[in-house]
Parts: sequence; C-alpha cells; structure tokens
Amino acid sequence: MIISKVLQKQRYVAYGGNLAAIKDKHPEILLYGGAGTGKTRSLLEKARAFALKYKNSRILLMRKTRLSLNISVLPDFENKVIDDLRFTHQAKSSRQEYKFPNGSVIVLSGADQISRIMSSQFDLIFIIEGTEFEYEDYLHLLTRLRNTAADYRQIYVDCNPSFPEHWLLERVHSGKMHQYESKQGDNPTNPPEYTETLKSLTGFLRARLYEGLWVAAEGSIYPQFTIENPPDNLIPTCAGVDFGYRDPCAIVWLAKQNDITWAVDEYQESSHTLSFHMPQFKKYKCQYSCDPSRPDSIVEMQNEGIDALPADNSLDRISKINVAFSSNKLRISPKCEKLISSLKSYHWKKREGAINYIEKPAPSDQDHLCDSLRYAFQDVYANMDGYA
Repeated sequence: MIISKVLQKQRYVAYGGNLAAIKDKHPEILLYGGAGTGKTRSLLEKARAFALKYKNSRILLMRKTRLSLNISVLPDFENKVIDDLRFTHQAKSSRQEYKFPNGSVIVLSGADQISRIMSSQFDLIFIIEGTEFEYEDYLHLLTRLRNTAADYRQIYVDCNPSFPEHWLLERVHSGKMHQYESKQGDNPTNPPEYTETLKSLTGFLRARLYEGLWVAAEGSIYPQFTIENPPDNLIPTCAGVDFGYRDPCAIVWLAKQNDITWAVDEYQESSHTLSFHMPQFKKYKCQYSCDPSRPDSIVEMQNEGIDALPADNSLDRISKINVAFSSNKLRISPKCEKLISSLKSYHWKKREGAINYIEKPAPSDQDHLCDSLRYAFQDVYANMDGYA
C-alpha cells in the first residue's frame, strides 16, 4: 500500500501513561492497563509520527497472528490514524506494508509469520497484546532493531495485565524494560456506559480489565452470562466450527440485532467424517470461522460452496467474550443446551501442585462448543466499539 499524499487534520492527543510511554526513548517499553484505555491507539500514533519525521525509517507492527492484526488493529489504524493519508487500496488480508512518500515503511506481520521478517531490520517494533507472545519470539525481535533512520531504536509492547509471573514483568523487574500504566482516565473518548461495563465485572477480570492489576486467574472462565430467548426470526450471520472425529464436530451460530448478539443454535456430533456434517453447514447461509489447525477441512467446506475461513485462535478472545457477557451484549438462547452446559464447566487449568491457575483452559471433552463460540465471536467483536 503506497501512501501518495499527506493531508492536514486535527491530530490525536495522548494523555497520562500513554503520553509518557510514547515520549520515552528507552530501548524497551511496556505499556499496560485495563481495557479501552487508549494503549494501542497511542502506539499507532507514534508509528505514524515516527514514519513521517524520519525518512527511510522501518517500523514493524505485530500481533500474535496476522489475522488478529487484520481484525483488531488495522481498522483503527486506517480509519483513525492514517485516514488523512491517501493510499492505493488493497484488501487487508493481502497488504504487507504501508509506504510513505519519504521512503518510510510500516510493515505488518504476526508472530505466526516471524520467519518472514527475521532477515529484516527496523527502527521501531510495536507488539500489540504482548501477553500472547512467547519470550523466545520477543528475543528474536530484539535482534531486528538495527536500522539507523533515527538516533534511537525501540520495541514497544502493549497489553492488558495477565498473571503476576508473566515474562514481561520479569523483564521490567530486571531493569531491561521501562513500564507505564495506561489508566481509564487516559482515554476521554470512552462512552460512560463502556466504563460502567468494565466496573461491573467481577473477580480477576475486573482487576485486570478495569483496575489494570496483574493478578492470577480464578477457576471459572465464563463466570456470568445471560440465557434469554432471542427475538423471533433472527437469521445467523456467522458461526464458529471446531472440527473433530473422535472428538465431536461442534458448531455455534450467532445472530445480531442492533447491538445485541445471541448464540441462537448449536450442533455437536462425533464419530463422523466431515462429509456427514455438510448438511449442517448448509442449514444457514453465513460465514464460518473454523479451527485453523485443519486447513484441509476448510478447503473441503469451500469446495462445497460454504463461506469458510480460518479463525483467529488467540485466547485473548476469551476476555472480549467476558466483557460482552458482562455488558449483556452477548446472550445465549435456551435452545443451546449443550453450549450452556459447556460454558458452566469451562475453567482455567490449575498449576501443578499449586492453588492458582494458568492462562490456558483446562483440557476437557466439554470445551468444543466453547472453542466454536470463540471462533465465531471474532466476526462480531471486530465491529463492536471497545471490544477490539
């Protein structure tokens, strides 16, 4: 994508921890805080400003997967940060970089594509939702900070808080990384009802997403959700698929009216090949976000004329679903009896020999519909203010 012209407009203003973080020139910066505090927007604005100021600069913008970058970061980047920069259009899935008139480039990647950029060099690297990254990936990225368009090089990480023993905090405590807290008041554009939604969360979710605290997870993954009949004649617009043979093939269909999303139907059946399930996929004409570990099954669905694509498998979707449950913007139809049972039994994995939990769901034969819900929700939350 080539940016052809720079227009003038009122620029974004950063506040509090966001402002302090983007002004710091230390080589490693952690910007953490609750949901919706403006962390990512501030870093995207720094990427833009740096690219315009330092000609021939190279900047890397990353999330755990390239798909999650497309869904949750690029819409804001293009619609709010570089919306005054005119560029030739490409589909988000195919664009690889943004080229500025002064020779600067912003490169797009996911950690799932890290080998593609390991021969490259950058002045700035931005890692969005850094708690999803492996420490080894981070160390590899540090070695890419060797471009010389400016007199300093940096890697930025933003995230919601996670468990207290996370490697990011260890990096801070060792003195290698500066940290800044982005607070709710640092983003004055949040609507009051969104802040109230975060305040209404309970337990570790409230501590992390509203208070910005690094605390251990509690047992239940989805501690609260609403079971309610949806309006009549709602037609599903998207669905999530968890493939299986010995384990069941599981499907959850979602439908939306105004700003409320319902899980309106479910399917779960084991001991059958994919061809057996095809009539279920054709029951509703909608988009299916599928388990990305089975590309062969996705192609088989596509060959049958079904709108199927690989889902973003990031576990960060769990916190987004919890916010939607808490705000009552995601509800479950009583018809989805197996999904309701799965949600009630879905829990975090306990640390071996400890009383606290790690950030992974415990393996269970009851989790397939929960995975399907997570896959389906990516098509909903990308368009919900405050959830991306």
